[in-house]
Amino acid sequence: MARARSLETLLTLQEAVQDLESKLEIGERWEKGSPAWLATQAMIDSRAYCRAINKLEGLVVGWLFELGKVHQAGTDM
Repeated sequence: MARARSLETLLTLQEAVQDLESKLEIGERWEKGSPAWLATQAMIDSRAYCRAINKLEGLVVGWLFELGKVHQAGTDM
């Protein structure tokens, strides 16, 4: 019984996907390794790299401010 229910759910979801693809006028699905897939993957990888660099930059700037505070506190003596 559970298997039949799962199959019914799968078919319903497939129909929903096909309906959405039709409404969005998607003629061809991307496949792993296709040019569009690879271009999008490169864009995602680049964004992740840039986010990591920005986070690192923020940490370095914060560290430099802390060093500046320590240095200023040491010169007041």
